[in-house]
Amino acid sequence: MGAQTFDFTSTQAAGCAQGALAAGKSGNRVNRVIGATTYSSCFNHADRLVSTTEPGFTGTIAYDTHGNMTTVAGETRSYDIADRHTSTTKGAGTLCRFWRQGQRPKTGEKRAPIQ
Repeated sequence: MGAQTFDFTSTQAAGCAQGALAAGKSGNRVNRVIGATTYSSCFNHADRLVSTTEPGFTGTIAYDTHGNMTTVAGETRSYDIADRHTSTTKGAGTLCRFWRQGQRPKTGEKRAPIQ
């Protein structure tokens, strides 16, 4: 892997579904360059990632009505009523679940403290 350059200041490509927004000016990473290869990302007017050419980011990128990212890169993410990330599932059986202080895990589940 060669040197990497990250671009947080450019206007995203005009080919993005939302057009050439100044997404980088909002702090979004619009491009990542490794050697001669450029990976680009597109954002909508709400600064949400809607597409990317980054390796491993295949499939749908989706959000719930509260703006929480629910699907990305083959992962499914869940949130509680307070919009806190509670779990991530990737593939068949990979699960990461978060408990807040005072919550108890279900019988048989291991619990790691959240800092």
